[in-house]
Amino acid sequence: MPSGFNRLPGPLSKAVGDLLFEIMDAKSLTQRAVAEAAGMSEAQYSRAVRGLKVFSLEQLDAVCSAVDESISDVIREAENRTGRGGVAAAAPPISLSDRRANVSGGGEDEPDIPENVLEEWAGRYAAHPDDGEPEDHTP
Repeated sequence: MPSGFNRLPGPLSKAVGDLLFEIMDAKSLTQRAVAEAAGMSEAQYSRAVRGLKVFSLEQLDAVCSAVDESISDVIREAENRTGRGGVAAAAPPISLSDRRANVSGGGEDEPDIPENVLEEWAGRYAAHPDDGEPEDHTP
């Protein structure tokens, strides 16, 4: 890559910036505090969060740590907002805390597993006729 080359931020970078701004606002964090905790200048952080520059992977990881969020959750939510995560772009955004609350499934004791998945698992992990132990029939 030639020296001085600056990549222009795309929709994903802008969505990450918007999401980080929302997280900062929700947690009453200042740009200065987040930038300092991430080891960045406030100006550098401000340009990235406004979608004017692209975060490096290391910077994004440091910023996510500074706001106490998982980098994978931030990227996944940004992808969802841009329509890259398999979810329609027009779908309302889901907060990261709501996403975490829904991980356990439908019931208190057992997750809500669709019937077709249970049937598939039953076929794949049927008991072996000789010893009664489950056998993996995955192709």
